[in-house]
Amino acid sequence: MTRAPRVRYAQHVFAPLMGWDNDRVRQALERHEAGDFRESADLAEALLTDERLDGALQQRIDGLLALPLSFEASTETANTEAAELAQRKAAEVWWRFCPEPVLRDVLKWLIMLGVAVVQLNWTEERGQWLPLLEVWHPRDLWFEGHEVTYKVGTPTEQIAIGADPYKWAIFASGSQTPWMNGAVRRVAMYYLAKQQMFTDWAHYSEVYGHPTRVGKYPAALDESDETARERDAYQDALVNAGKSPVIMLPVDIDSEGKAAAGWEYELVQADGASAVEVFERGIRYCDSAAAMAILRQTLTMEPAPIGSHALGKVHNAVRHEGKRADTEGLATTGHFELLRPWALFNFGDERLAPWPKWDTRTPEEREAQAEAEVLEARRRADVAKAEAEAKRATADASKAQAAAEAETMKLRAESLGTLADALTKLAAGSWGERIDVETLFKELGVPLRRPAE
Repeated sequence: MTRAPRVRYAQHVFAPLMGWDNDRVRQALERHEAGDFRESADLAEALLTDERLDGALQQRIDGLLALPLSFEASTETANTEAAELAQRKAAEVWWRFCPEPVLRDVLKWLIMLGVAVVQLNWTEERGQWLPLLEVWHPRDLWFEGHEVTYKVGTPTEQIAIGADPYKWAIFASGSQTPWMNGAVRRVAMYYLAKQQMFTDWAHYSEVYGHPTRVGKYPAALDESDETARERDAYQDALVNAGKSPVIMLPVDIDSEGKAAAGWEYELVQADGASAVEVFERGIRYCDSAAAMAILRQTLTMEPAPIGSHALGKVHNAVRHEGKRADTEGLATTGHFELLRPWALFNFGDERLAPWPKWDTRTPEEREAQAEAEVLEARRRADVAKAEAEAKRATADASKAQAAAEAETMKLRAESLGTLADALTKLAAGSWGERIDVETLFKELGVPLRRPAE
């Protein structure tokens, strides 16, 4: 039997890069599109610090992890007994080597980058070889175009995944360039725009959020240092009253040299309310676009508008179809990359590997199917009952017919017996010479006994 690989590779451990600007984001996306995920992985980590992006991603992942999971026996082999045994064993150990936290990380990178790689750490437990999954952080992952293979980096070497069979599994959202389907390409600029809008909004609020306090004083106080101290004391009092800026304006004097006005205090509020709506609309648009990129719809992440029942059905249908596509991809990779090696090392035949199947039916579909199954069971019961009654009626009819035929034969036998006795007597008497008794008995079907010679 083929033996499982026992080597285990170590990963680099370091903090993700922060402080993203336009140039760094563009550079990371360009390298990502070239198959280098070392910067886009850190960018994805930064994107998920946004509560809306992380909420949309977790909503999609939670919807997948909450689905019921079952296993279908393989149909590749004629050994159905062994295939069913492998099916039962896979259901017992699946969550041991692929627990929910690991599957959550797989889905995170699969959605954000379009590709996720796991290391299969084979271990023997209770007489079984199990591939314990370890998610490989994509900052140490890239696609080598010249060799047409994925490579991972360790602290000591670079490893081609294809050259190490049964050691790695690749989850991909496409066949040729799956990383082009990663959500990071679609949401990065919206994230950056949203952060810039928050910064601009904060600066705007700093200017327009605080009214300006205008203190007015007699202009004559500026004529000497002694009187200016009184003006400065008034200014200090206004400054210490709060964080709003303070402006001191002298009051003009009239033609007679007297102040036109005495001490005065005024609040001047800037008018910029319309600009706030611009920031709010821009941020809402970025949130909506990001949710669309991850969830494929926006209604579950936004307040429901009036009359949105029909629209909600459309959005749920879109999300449901996407969920089916996600689980189909997981099932295919799980079968070929995980369960086939597991079946090979434990049963000696990879064709015995079962298929994982997530139940993506909606509650309405489950209810409708349950009702259909009940109706089908009732129909079959009615058909079986009708068939049983028909068989019983046929048996009763056959029994009655047999009884009637037996009674007829009995009466005929009695009649023939009586006739035979009468003819015997006639043959013995004077009528015997005039009647051909043997011919008569033959016509009536009465057997004759021949005397022994």
